[in-house]
Amino acid sequence: FFSCLMACTLQHVAIGCNRVAHGADWCPSTGLYAYAAGPFVALWRPTEAIPRVHATLAGHKGRVNTVRWLRPGGGELVSGGTDGKVLVWRFADGHCEGAAHQTLAAHEHSVVCVEAHVVSTATGPAT
Repeated sequence: FFSCLMACTLQHVAIGCNRVAHGADWCPSTGLYAYAAGPFVALWRPTEAIPRVHATLAGHKGRVNTVRWLRPGGGELVSGGTDGKVLVWRFADGHCEGAAHQTLAAHEHSVVCVEAHVVSTATGPAT
């Protein structure tokens, strides 16, 4: 048996982006870049000293085709995929709060583009 002990440091973490037209979106207020990566949404902050993928959001059963941040503030992210679902992800302090907050499953075929808008109500913003 060959044994070698050495110190290792993390230099880079990456995952490739899907080749889709609406597969990436930047949120200036959080500095996070979200992009479609296989069946995941990858979160990347390129302004850090060591840029890396911070998280991959799992929830789609097929390839993710589109992602969009809700404006303003980056508190929510919307993604759509080949599974026909649109998922809404909630964020606090630049971190995802866990599993998808909401799932919209009204499509029989792939979701290829999403657009999200914040609508004001008498009690505050509603999405």
